[in-house]
Amino acid sequence: MNKESWSLKTLYEEFVTFEDKHDLFNKQIQGVFFWERIRFNIFLRLFTTKINQLEQRSKKIHAGPNIEKKRILRKIVLLLRSVFSLNTNPLLSRKRDILILGSPRRKLRENKKWWDVYTDYIINELEYSSVCMRIV
Repeated sequence: MNKESWSLKTLYEEFVTFEDKHDLFNKQIQGVFFWERIRFNIFLRLFTTKINQLEQRSKKIHAGPNIEKKRILRKIVLLLRSVFSLNTNPLLSRKRDILILGSPRRKLRENKKWWDVYTDYIINELEYSSVCMRIV
């Protein structure tokens, strides 16, 4: 699929063809039809990946190699900061009683703090120590 012929419609048509070819709606894991539960997230990932690829191609054409190197370096620095940040990285947290898998849907409140609309109110009411990992 080249850049000129790409569209959301063509991506969706290819996605549906793939689903049909592999009979994904009839696949089960321990009696659970899993495809209908993960389908949207997978399509969303495909869509955002395709958009990012197109943007990268466009930037490489219009930008020189130095800009590309700077962008890659910036991403590496941000990744290292997030991985080694002891305050925010749940993988480096001390032992806790409960692990909570949070949602990526968070809202910025007036106090400039992020709020997970699904789990933060539960965390605030817990009497046990907990750590929350955001699922992306």
